[in-house]
Amino acid sequence: MLINHTVPADYENTRLDRYLKKLYPHLIQSRIQKALRKGLIKVDQKRVEADHRVSSGAVISIDKFLTIDESPEKSKAVKAPKEVSDKKAKFLLDSILYQNEDIIIINKPIGIAVQGGSKVQMSLDDMLPALQFNATEAPKLVHRLDKDTSGVLVLARTHQAAVRLSAMFKKDQVDKTYLAVCVGKPKRNKGVIDMPIEVMGQKKDAKTLFNVLDHYGNDLSLIEFKPVTGRKHQIRIHASRALNTPILGDGKYGGESAFVDGLNIKLHLHARNIKLMDKTLIDITAPIFPHMKETFRILGFTL
Repeated sequence: MLINHTVPADYENTRLDRYLKKLYPHLIQSRIQKALRKGLIKVDQKRVEADHRVSSGAVISIDKFLTIDESPEKSKAVKAPKEVSDKKAKFLLDSILYQNEDIIIINKPIGIAVQGGSKVQMSLDDMLPALQFNATEAPKLVHRLDKDTSGVLVLARTHQAAVRLSAMFKKDQVDKTYLAVCVGKPKRNKGVIDMPIEVMGQKKDAKTLFNVLDHYGNDLSLIEFKPVTGRKHQIRIHASRALNTPILGDGKYGGESAFVDGLNIKLHLHARNIKLMDKTLIDITAPIFPHMKETFRILGFTL
């Protein structure tokens, strides 16, 4: 049996998973994602992903059993908030690149999942209460980076800011620049990659600008990427399949060819810069992390 719920205007452009947690606080992230994969939760009768942005008036259909808050003895669905250690809190404070009354921007290191899941002990989302300061609520995620991608990550400090910023990311109104060390050298030094990417079984338009900044013979290249659209793993897919230059350390899309003897095996993809207009122009650049610094040193790359 399905229960239908109509999204009110106050939650226009809110992420589906966040909205579901407001409706049913007992639902944990992994359970929501599993239900979405199985089609037990739909929006306007269509399958969507957890990061889908809901619209005012949209109808969310959810299987009745998911709405039942079982006792802790019968279900693992109810979990207490994870405690943020002093060490993790200091780590987050040290990662801040910019903040005002609406926004916090951090430099996310490699290896930290932005959101929770069944195999994630503690995500960045779990640690955000450490950045609440004097606000009435903890900061909210308005976009995401892959676990193994480092760099600029924008957080909203209020619900209103989250709605506003989320809309900007959804409408591709944010200028994002990534740096990647890639295996091989593209045939062209710059250009536009226009290659669709499959999302939920459907081909979606995906476009990325690229510019080769430096190269180590024909073996490795330092490439600047600017995604025009925002598909999952877009840069990684375009680098490997369109340019035939997989990102160093990206075994998922590059296989064994993504690894080079003598160089760090971690993913070499960094969200270097972000520009957005929110009351005023915000232009933030994030320093690269040690594994990329060492590879730059070995290859003679400079910024």
